[in-house]
Amino acid sequence: MKSIPVSAQIDHPFVSFDKQDTQQSIGIRFHSQVQQHGERSAIESENGSFTYAELDRLSNRVARALLHLLATGGSGSPVLLLFDHNPSMIIAMLGALKAGAPYVPIDPSYPVERINQISENSGAHSVLTEELYVDSIEQIFEHAMTVINLNVLPSEIPGSPPDVRVEPDQIAYILYTSGSTGVPKGVIQSHRNVLCNIRHYTNDIHISQTDRLSLLTSFSFAASVSDLFGGLLNGATVCLYDLHRHGMKSLPGWIRQNRITIYYSVPSVFRLWASSTESTARFPHLRVTKLGGDRVTHSDVKLYRDRFADTCVLQITLGATEINLVSRYLIDKRTPVPAEAVPVGYPPEDVELDLVNQHGDSVLTGETGELVIRSPHLALGYWNQPAPTNARLFADPDDATRRVYWTGDLGRFLPDRCLVHLGRSDTRIKIRGQSVEMAEVELALTAIEDVQEAVVVNQPDSAGEARLVAYVVPARPGVTASGVRSALDRVLPGFMVPGAFIFIATLPLNVHGKIDRNALLALDVCGTPECETGGPRTEVEERLCRIWSQVLNTPRVGIHDGFRDLGGHSLQAMSLIDAINEKFDAGLSPRVLLESDTVHKLANILARPVRVGDWSPLVRIKPDGSESPVFMMHALDGHVLGYLELARCLPDELPLYGLEARGMTVHQEPYTSVHGMASLYIDAIRRIQPRGPYRLGGFSLGGIIAYEMACQLSDDQQRVEFLLIGDAWVLRGVHFKPLRYRLSQFTYPFTVKPGQWVNIIGRKLGIWEIPQPARRGWGAPELRERMVRAHKQAASRYQARAYPGKVTVLRSEEYFRKVRRLQHYFGGPAMGWDRLARGGVELHSLPGRHFDLFGAANAPRVAGVIMRTLSTPAPGAHTS
Repeated sequence: MKSIPVSAQIDHPFVSFDKQDTQQSIGIRFHSQVQQHGERSAIESENGSFTYAELDRLSNRVARALLHLLATGGSGSPVLLLFDHNPSMIIAMLGALKAGAPYVPIDPSYPVERINQISENSGAHSVLTEELYVDSIEQIFEHAMTVINLNVLPSEIPGSPPDVRVEPDQIAYILYTSGSTGVPKGVIQSHRNVLCNIRHYTNDIHISQTDRLSLLTSFSFAASVSDLFGGLLNGATVCLYDLHRHGMKSLPGWIRQNRITIYYSVPSVFRLWASSTESTARFPHLRVTKLGGDRVTHSDVKLYRDRFADTCVLQITLGATEINLVSRYLIDKRTPVPAEAVPVGYPPEDVELDLVNQHGDSVLTGETGELVIRSPHLALGYWNQPAPTNARLFADPDDATRRVYWTGDLGRFLPDRCLVHLGRSDTRIKIRGQSVEMAEVELALTAIEDVQEAVVVNQPDSAGEARLVAYVVPARPGVTASGVRSALDRVLPGFMVPGAFIFIATLPLNVHGKIDRNALLALDVCGTPECETGGPRTEVEERLCRIWSQVLNTPRVGIHDGFRDLGGHSLQAMSLIDAINEKFDAGLSPRVLLESDTVHKLANILARPVRVGDWSPLVRIKPDGSESPVFMMHALDGHVLGYLELARCLPDELPLYGLEARGMTVHQEPYTSVHGMASLYIDAIRRIQPRGPYRLGGFSLGGIIAYEMACQLSDDQQRVEFLLIGDAWVLRGVHFKPLRYRLSQFTYPFTVKPGQWVNIIGRKLGIWEIPQPARRGWGAPELRERMVRAHKQAASRYQARAYPGKVTVLRSEEYFRKVRRLQHYFGGPAMGWDRLARGGVELHSLPGRHFDLFGAANAPRVAGVIMRTLSTPAPGAHTS
């Protein structure tokens, strides 16, 4: 048996479950336990307790009744089992197995429609049930069913074993799981596969006759198979607890009173009862706590370590109905747990795990891929559903003894092949064109110390656009959205950070004890998690709240809600400022959302008269930090909102300032000279940082301006330790407009509408200038046209010169690919900067188009370039 390569050790006497013990039926293995432990307690519950001998006799009678009914000699017709969470279900299951009839467990709490879907697909015409449901069968099932009432079996049926031979490869049961088409899929498992699963479970945690196992899980759920047969096939005692009837409050006392030694549940159930305990002495018998069926977080591990005795180990499992046990991981009080996520461990013997990309190729260690399982013990397929069987669960073409299962789960391997589970691949959505794995966002959230639990769902906004909403159970009082968002900003790109955070006391659970995502979607989404941000108090605040709600597609906005906390990004910021300027006839520039990012602050700004003399190009995008700041220059459109995503990805200690262009309002004229802008911006940054070394950068025109600033600072004997230029070209020392733009000037006359000629000719000849804007702010199209025209004029006049230092160049792949055949004219791969920068060029090619360079997808890459470059001294630069 393959050992689990973790530091946790289990010291408990047991009899090893040998491989040869899997070469039989479940009924034969159970009979061997009856012979050894006939008078020991097999099942205990509030509905009655049974010894192994009693359970054997009762299940034999059920088997004989089934054989008589089916008259098939156990040839394989499925039988439905409709019982509550009580010993009768176990008696019926064993009876069906001994008769060689595949059983199909039905949870009575299921909707009638789902029960009939299962009944129709299985083809079953008989149902084993108890007195409680006999009179309801005709109302439950749409077609006629033969009913066997377990409570009134004929007394003449003997309790001796039935005379039927059941082979190991016969079907044991059909368990139905959710299907992607909306119809449940019936997973087929054989007796041999069940025994192999119990063998792994037994040998992993040393199950013996002295153990007492909890059974909380519904019998229609695959995890119940391990709980039930892990006990009954090892001479142990299985203790039933009806979670839906008794709830969480009684569970800790039940565990203690029943001297449970092996406990299993989904993590959410464990959290609810374990967090209410105060002393490890309350569970002196508990030696294994097993969690599976959902993600285990670091807070779960901490809860185990804080509340349970040193003699208890934590077992984390990943399972699937198609194989039961995929992997497992044992943790004791000393086991190191990776910081990124709690792993699900290593596969058992005869199970091979692989992670593949969309082309079916294995991914590298640390990369995310879809989990593919190969094993001789995989399910035999999906009952009466050949299409999904052929697509996801089929014979291994490389090994006739194995099957292959494409799980649809995502994961990544640690260096020692330990598996980290990342959730379902169907939780992938696109946010602003970028793929997002919601499971990855959840992992990042639960890694935050202030977060106990978290679930991320796609809750489309009113426009139908995908929107991430995080439902968070805080670890302590006083946790805020801004705090959680800030923590996420340090590890995730902006497009992956949820647009709303909802704080709730507990996460809702479904009938299986898993998190009920549909119930979460039904909750009312407030703009921020605190929902204490306050409603509007004045008419201005009320109008602003309405504008924010419309632009951000958020149902409610509080006056202290932060623009970023509501999930706002740079494109929405531009729309928001446009709308405010239009509704209020204001002269606000885009910078206002970077420095006054709440309704309350904006209302105060709108209440003050515009004072032209107060203007400064400096914009405090991310002003706090202990290091020297990075100053980023505006592009052609003059604003610096495009650096918002970059700010989210930079470390806390690195401040980021933007330099906004003059001319954002009607009161200002834009500059038409790169030299003039560079001089103005140098004066501005010296108010923040009087002397070097300086860190400069910019996108498009901003890169040209930053370059000229570096040259002027170098002339002044000031050191520039970092100069970043994004997607800007030079040719023979002159900033060059792309050929596509030049050619457009020739085709321009043929694309202009006749009614536009008067304005165009008048402006070209200088007869009149751009008319006075109808609005005073940046939202006016005339102001934008004036800004862009002035900056194009500045760029076309600029004569670049040699610079003594090093330049870091960012190049968008798609933009560069469009003109790669004209590289000679456009300055070559380094975009011409290698001819000017005496200290050399460090070139980085990033995916996407020109305007994607500093967008949400590339922001983490740009931040990485900045941090790596700042850690390396720039050669050839002047020293102050």
